Amino acid sequence: TPHQACGENDCYQQKDTVRSQCMNTIKIIGAYETPSKKCCKTVRASDMDCVCHVLTPKEALKEISAVKLVQLSRECRNPVTVGHKCGCKYYQILLFV
Repeated sequence: TPHQACGENDCYQQKDTVRSQCMNTIKIIGAYETPSKKCCKTVRASDMDCVCHVLTPKEALKEISAVKLVQLSRECRNPVTVGHKCGCKYYQILLFV
């Protein structure tokens, strides 16, 4: 687990759980798939704002679609807060490098 900055929520375990239960829905390749009941239960039990915040550049570029993650959170009735950024703050910079 990466070092935690002061005051940062520790939701890396939640992110890993969402990833393992919902990978078919949030994988970067392929179309969005309807989430399973188990996936939605995991999403509802997670702090999705925090899960989005701790999405790493590697995950956002190669494994997990931030767009699908936000869509998943909405579909499972635990939406990411409006205006909250999903993914690493360096994600857009890395897209152009």
